[in-house]
Amino acid sequence: MQTTNYIGITGVSSIGEVREVKNIVDQLKRASLLPPDKKVMLGYLVSHKTLNSMPTENRRYPLFKDLPEMLEAAGDNIFTMIHYNSRELDTLTEQVSKIFDFKDIYAKDLCKAFQLNMAWPDPKAIENIKSSYPEIMFVLSLTKDALSGKSSCEVAEKAKQYHGLADYILIDSSGGQGKPFDIDQSADIYRALRNHFKTEKIVFAGGFGSDNISRRLEMLIPELGTADFSIDAEKGVRIPLSKKYGDDLFSAENIEKYLTSAVADFKKREK
Repeated sequence: MQTTNYIGITGVSSIGEVREVKNIVDQLKRASLLPPDKKVMLGYLVSHKTLNSMPTENRRYPLFKDLPEMLEAAGDNIFTMIHYNSRELDTLTEQVSKIFDFKDIYAKDLCKAFQLNMAWPDPKAIENIKSSYPEIMFVLSLTKDALSGKSSCEVAEKAKQYHGLADYILIDSSGGQGKPFDIDQSADIYRALRNHFKTEKIVFAGGFGSDNISRRLEMLIPELGTADFSIDAEKGVRIPLSKKYGDDLFSAENIEKYLTSAVADFKKREK
């Protein structure tokens, strides 16, 4: 499968929310507003707890039993991705297999990619996963813990162990907290990664939202000298109920504003 840059929204928790995003994306598609080299990515959060049917107060997580139907509801115009986090690293391969084998998620081609929200997962585990599920793309997430205490060159050097495994590399010091990333620092990491990863797609996340997406892209694209990258938003397109992580609500209005602004900015600047 060919890698394509994406504009991402992560944190849908019901089939109704998926359908609302699908309607927005279908409208953009019919109006020929989507950039030719960008997909819309929809991220589904799964944790070791939700995988094992344990409750969570985080409103961004769907019930695991609903995941296949939610993935299928996205339709053909959306790039579906599972974002998984776990502290049980010794059995990571088995955990991911449990996800993809559930109601034939992989066999039915319901999920296109998976992202591991953890610092420097075992490359052997990734190799085993991709061997068992060769059509699935892998997103290496450079989390706050992965980036901490390392220069841009050191980050890129350590990332080399995922050569041939990572299809996308995410630069994300926020982790769904909505904290804006430092553009200069992230641009340095982007350039360092590009020295080693020529064809893999690079993703930025952290602080993108419906109110600031245009302003952030206006700063990021000139700094990089290119619009050849992906973005992902989580907290910034939701309605907060409190300051607690995950205590927020889905907002179709915010998502539509975010997507409409992002696609317009990318189309305007991708020359």
